[in-house]
Amino acid sequence: MSEIDEILSALESKLERRRLPEKTKEKLSTLSDGQLSLLASLSIRMPRDDHGIAGDIAFLLITSLIVLS
Repeated sequence: MSEIDEILSALESKLERRRLPEKTKEKLSTLSDGQLSLLASLSIRMPRDDHGIAGDIAFLLITSLIVLS
């Protein structure tokens, strides 16, 4: 699985399988390798079916980094 696919999968699981906007996918394709690696690392560590504080913080960090990049 590519880093972008890993990030998208993590975001979609947190959003309870709702489809992400195409703009999100386009934004990910413009990020540097370092930024993608950081987001993928956070995505891997984000619990998929847990709606606890750790998952919420990881989700917030990932979405913030995407929006602010």
